[in-house]
Amino acid sequence: KKVIIHVNQTVGGVKSSSATDRNKVAIRTGGWPANTTLQIDIGSSGRLQGAGGNGRQGNTSSGTPDPALPGTSGLGIEYPAQINNNGIIRCGYGGGGGGAGSWSDPNKNPRDFGRSGGGGGGGAGIPVGFGGAENAGGYGNTGKGTDLSDQAGIGKAGGDATFDAGNNGGDGGNHGEGGGEAGDGGNGGDIVDNPTSGSAGSPNRGDGGQPGSNGYGIIFSSSSVQSNSSGDKTIPANQGGVIVGGIF
Repeated sequence: KKVIIHVNQTVGGVKSSSATDRNKVAIRTGGWPANTTLQIDIGSSGRLQGAGGNGRQGNTSSGTPDPALPGTSGLGIEYPAQINNNGIIRCGYGGGGGGAGSWSDPNKNPRDFGRSGGGGGGGAGIPVGFGGAENAGGYGNTGKGTDLSDQAGIGKAGGDATFDAGNNGGDGGNHGEGGGEAGDGGNGGDIVDNPTSGSAGSPNRGDGGQPGSNGYGIIFSSSSVQSNSSGDKTIPANQGGVIVGGIF
């Protein structure tokens, strides 16, 4: 028998919650009985795309943030298929790394400063990646009187992505007296730019956090499935490319 999977609208993926979720796909074919003819049609209005990864919140006062979350993948093929792609098959893109925390002890005076890094930007995808949250943690004000709520000392949130564009990371908190600041968040990825790490900041800092990985365009469950499939079996690298691997 012949089975046709037809996509002619926008279909998004599953958002990642850990670094191991990169191989989650928006659509998977599943297995079929022997002698089945499987055809996958992506119409001109079809868009099959993995979810964008969330940016990571910056660290407080010192240390390196955990890596940002990865984007997820577009299409998982577990049975040989004829692939007709007249639309878009694309990965979701990774979130930006969080900025490192930083602390200073200007002139060895009694008031020290601990500041939080900026959040990483969200990665493009469907659904979108969210920016890393604001971080108001730390100690000491910013050298402008007794106003502990001064926004200059707060690690700013990263921006949320859109379907097509990753967003920028937030600025790290400024120390005030003695200069310096915590690290800035990295940018979320998209079809034009890969996601970036957060920065270290200065002084007495940890390293900036690593970005999340991009997902994949197509994942074939085995080399045999890949070699026995036909049609549009390639995806540009900036849209996730093609691998053989596990499908989740």
